[in-house]
Amino acid sequence: MADWTAPGTNMDETTFRQLLARHWAHLFDKRTIDKGAAYLNAGRVLGTHYESGDGEGALIGMVKGSARDPYAAGVRLEWDGRNARLDSYCTCPLEFECKHVAATVLYVLRDTANAPHRELEPPKPQLGAWKAWLDGLRAPA
Repeated sequence: MADWTAPGTNMDETTFRQLLARHWAHLFDKRTIDKGAAYLNAGRVLGTHYESGDGEGALIGMVKGSARDPYAAGVRLEWDGRNARLDSYCTCPLEFECKHVAATVLYVLRDTANAPHRELEPPKPQLGAWKAWLDGLRAPA
């Protein structure tokens, strides 16, 4: 794994994915992981976008759920060189640690040789309450 410890450095996507692969399961219970896998297998993840921040990174995915419009689901990972802290948010009624977030994480962690990875454009401003969460990525520590 890359040694990413420099303060004031943006987390690159490779380091983010390595850390996410190690720590993602701590966000979810088995039932949520199973539901996320079912969403992934059904092709409900429309794509993802990665954003780096000072000492952290965020993965944002668009996932087709029961609502007319897809849900914006994301996971943020903070790394201080020794400890990883993850949190999540979704525009679905559960708001965090849901099957949409699990599907998004599984989407980027699966074997990309077996399925194409769709990279989304950065999210548009109509994210409502989720915008504050994303703005936290850009706020000074």
